[in-house]
Amino acid sequence: MNSRLHLAAAAQAEAAGSLSSASGATAATAAIRLNQVGYLPSSLKVALIPAREVADPGVPAVVLPWPPQAFTTSGANPPATNQSSSGSAPAWSGHLEGPVTDPLTGERLYRVDFTSLQIPGRYVLQVGDSAPLRSVPFTIGEDFLTPLFTTVTRSYYLQRCGIALDDSISGFAHSPCHTHDAYLRCGDAFAPANQRLDVTGGWHDAGDYGKYSTTTAITAGQLLLLYELAPAAFPDGQLQIPESGNGVPDLLDEARVGLEWLLRMQRADGAVYHKVGPLIWPGMIRPEKDVAHRYVYGVTSQDTAKAAAAWAMGARLWQPYDPGFAWRLLTAARQAWHFLELHPETVDETRPEDNRGSGEYGDRNDADDRYWAAAELYVTTGEAKYGQFLRFTTPMIDWQAVSWTDPSALGVFDFVIGPAPATEDEAVTYVREVARQLILDRAEEDARAAAANPYSLLLSQPDFVWASNKIALARGVNLLLAHYLSPHPEWVQIAERQLDWMLGSNPLGKSFITGVGANPVEHPHHRFSAALGKAVPGLLVGGPNSRAEDRVAPAGLGPLSYIDETAAYSVNEPAIDYNAPLVVLVGFLLAGSPTRPD
Repeated sequence: MNSRLHLAAAAQAEAAGSLSSASGATAATAAIRLNQVGYLPSSLKVALIPAREVADPGVPAVVLPWPPQAFTTSGANPPATNQSSSGSAPAWSGHLEGPVTDPLTGERLYRVDFTSLQIPGRYVLQVGDSAPLRSVPFTIGEDFLTPLFTTVTRSYYLQRCGIALDDSISGFAHSPCHTHDAYLRCGDAFAPANQRLDVTGGWHDAGDYGKYSTTTAITAGQLLLLYELAPAAFPDGQLQIPESGNGVPDLLDEARVGLEWLLRMQRADGAVYHKVGPLIWPGMIRPEKDVAHRYVYGVTSQDTAKAAAAWAMGARLWQPYDPGFAWRLLTAARQAWHFLELHPETVDETRPEDNRGSGEYGDRNDADDRYWAAAELYVTTGEAKYGQFLRFTTPMIDWQAVSWTDPSALGVFDFVIGPAPATEDEAVTYVREVARQLILDRAEEDARAAAANPYSLLLSQPDFVWASNKIALARGVNLLLAHYLSPHPEWVQIAERQLDWMLGSNPLGKSFITGVGANPVEHPHHRFSAALGKAVPGLLVGGPNSRAEDRVAPAGLGPLSYIDETAAYSVNEPAIDYNAPLVVLVGFLLAGSPTRPD
């Protein structure tokens, strides 16, 4: 074993437990790496098996119904030769392919491709006859998507701030928290230092109890995008949240939590404050026990633009359900844009010392944020000034997968699919088509990149940084949005492979979502979970990070730089913006992978 593989094996043993002492599920997920939850009938279905686990590569691979179908005889008749030792007739039979070398880990892997099995059911994959390897059970069908979508989307309800949480589904509860948010840290022209501003509500951002305009806006925007793509798939009552039954789709209700909090964060001149947090980090305590003074920190043009974009989206989607709220949102978006017009340069009134008790979301460039704001305001209002802004800036936008540092992909996509005003400038129409082609070209690039590793992962070695899981999912969402514009089933399949990675088809055999899969994250860096001694369900953690800034996870190992420990904040912390592309991806599949209506 070369040194890199030795390190990889050591990291895997540290993160997942040695096979000799691991539980049956952990041993199975390490030996046969596949999606531990389910596949759609049309999905690529690929399992990867380390070569060290295979003594004879000529052994058969079979997919068996689960639980085993009991074999009954009247006496001496043995099972037929096409039946497994469990007595179940295989639903699929095949063989191992490879081995191939995974460029991400240097590991030699055999591949089992059972994509042709499309019959709905519950199955296991078995490799070998004598002392066979057997995977954890998984589903083929569509039924698994609804509970998966519900679990990962309800995590936002469990992250709400300021409420008395009493959730009968998850069993999690706490008294009202942070009901006095918050005090202005530094005075400005609109309020003196230490004046209380009512910024209650919103979502706890991540493993801490801070609240951040940048991640709230990008999260609300992605929830709204999903609803806009397929509104019929996301009805009222779907999520079983307190608002269910009010006649408004639950997805819009949850997005409203973020939108309303952002309204509270807007200053009288239209600018938006950056965040709410304490002066020092709280301990691993329940939210209602976090009673330290919390502060509002300075405005930024980045936050102002992101909020404007989210409000403009919300205005058009809430219009049929609450015109008054829609008007408030659009008014706030216009005020924010007016501030941006008056301040064409980047505005940042935060200070380095503001980050001693809350997270740093530093972003020096606001061009991408302004672009997103202009696009959403143009789609919502059709006003020419926003179209002209897009005309001149679209060719200069180097958009990436959606992130809090660069939301421009949302703007590019909504600009493309949004209705064109009857009086639209021909130059704007031309730029719209340019933007459409940019989306399709990026999809082609990502599809080629997926072929570079056996997991079809949309990451290369340099991408294993903080929130690598979010990066992979966001790139998968790009493919789904491209499919919406130009149907390509293979793009959907590659996006699904990013979900496979999150659900256990990875070198650690780990589901990176709490409470989901046979070997899920159990010890996230999440204060509420740590205080209760059990993980809040449906939270996606950041995932492998070669830099391992926490000095707890193993560093320098790419996809193996991960450990399921509470202290490992650089790899094992969830965040609302991590869950956002996960919700979009799962929700898009739940909606049937829609394409743009003619």
